[in-house]
Amino acid sequence: VKFRGVGLNEIDKLHKNYNIHEDDLVFGIVGRIVRWKGHEEFLKAARLVLQALPGVKILIVGDVSDGDVDYSNSIIDSIKDFSFKNNLIFTGYVPDVSAFYKIMDVCVHCSIEPEPFGLVLTEAMSYGVPVIASDLGAPKEIITDGKNGFIVKPESTEKMAELILKLLSDEDLRNRIGRNGKLHVESNYQLEEYGRAIEKVYLNVVGEK
Repeated sequence: VKFRGVGLNEIDKLHKNYNIHEDDLVFGIVGRIVRWKGHEEFLKAARLVLQALPGVKILIVGDVSDGDVDYSNSIIDSIKDFSFKNNLIFTGYVPDVSAFYKIMDVCVHCSIEPEPFGLVLTEAMSYGVPVIASDLGAPKEIITDGKNGFIVKPESTEKMAELILKLLSDEDLRNRIGRNGKLHVESNYQLEEYGRAIEKVYLNVVGEK
């Protein structure tokens, strides 16, 4: 994972553009708006969170892709009767999501199909953002549940909402999980460390032959 520093000017600009105050609690999902990314499940959990914390802001960072316009439209339609729709922020396509991680208190990953890796997770963790991730695929290899993030079944939207509320309501827990996540990424997914790990695998294979 290679990430860049984010300046205060960028953060201030996002706060202004999306009407987010510095003391607002913010959680969000980052990624293409396609069915298997689980935006529908995310919004079900978001409804429950908003019932408990009406002032929280929700970021949906990304745009429709892969031709799944119907699904994107269905997601937008689903919030028309959403009583807290003013709390929802659709950013559309963003070429660089780095600054968005800096204004999030929690990043949620809801894929309803197994992820081969889950780059969003390591990106968010690298910025010290606590993550809640689907238990399908690679996230279980990246996250130790309760230590450097949380794992949840994507269809268990009540449990997902419970975990989001748990993190948003406990600053010490957010800081601890975020710090552990950042350390985990720095220790295992930086380019240099990852390169050494790959080299070790190749050397072991060559040695066996």
